[in-house]
This record gives sequence, C-alpha cells and structure tokens, in this order.
Amino acid sequence: MSRTIEQIGLTMLRWGSKRPVLLQRPPSWTVQYLSPLPADKPPINVAPIGLAGIWLMRRANPLSYVNSNGSAIKVTLP
Repeated sequence: MSRTIEQIGLTMLRWGSKRPVLLQRPPSWTVQYLSPLPADKPPINVAPIGLAGIWLMRRANPLSYVNSNGSAIKVTLP
C-alpha cells in the first residue's frame, strides 16, 4: 500500500513541476543503515499539487528524501 502512495506522490510531483524529476532507489541492503532525515524546505517553483505529492511521499515512507538543488528534482525512495 505504501509503494502505491509513493507512486501517486511521485506522479503528483511530476505534474506540479516543470523541472525533470529523477527517481533514485538505493540498494535494499543499505536501507538498514538509513535513518529518517528532517524534511527540507519544499522547492520554490513547485505547484501546490507537487507539494501535496511531496507530503504523500514523506507520509508513506519516512526515509524518502527530496533534493531540489541543481536543474532537476531528485527523489530518493529506499
């Protein structure tokens, strides 16, 4: 169920941003060493539907991380 919510949130983020959204999935063996990071400030140039998508991803997977530095928005979903 949480993977479905993550995918919905990712789709909403892609709809709400004109920048490319890249998905990164680390290897499964590294997940055991990760700890949740505090939520960053949301990207400035994202529509409200994209912000709702970021919120959904963070609720479905606390280990998810959204990095908006550079020309693309990078989403890490372990």
